[in-house]
Amino acid sequence: SDVFKGQDDVFEVGLFVGVATLFHLPFMAFLPWITLAMLLFTGASFRQILLIVLGFVLPIFVMGIYFYFVSDFEAFKYSVLESSIRFTQLSFGKLIEVFYTFTIPLLVSLVGYFFLITNSRYNGGQSRMHQIALLGVLFGVVAYFLSP
Repeated sequence: SDVFKGQDDVFEVGLFVGVATLFHLPFMAFLPWITLAMLLFTGASFRQILLIVLGFVLPIFVMGIYFYFVSDFEAFKYSVLESSIRFTQLSFGKLIEVFYTFTIPLLVSLVGYFFLITNSRYNGGQSRMHQIALLGVLFGVVAYFLSP
């Protein structure tokens, strides 16, 4: 029916982030990015945000239930939920590593924003995509610092 036409895509976005989080737990830092981008740039409803969160939680919940029934929930809890995120102290070496990692993407995005400001041929959708990409870079830095 037409009522649920766009709802499947929103649920799938959350589902994909949930599956990716099972493989690399710091990827969960992108869930707030997706939620914020939906709220700011698409005017998402509460139902759509709830579908994103439900799609995110579903694969993690199913995996937890599976490990619970095979009596290995402690291994799941340790390997997926506890050992994948470590908050480390910031050191000069870590900051240099971040600098080397994000220099080229930052330069490319700054050139893109310069063209966005100076060129008026961009339409509203293109400028929104640039803003979403900038938010993605910020949440990518958060995910980088969360990863061991």
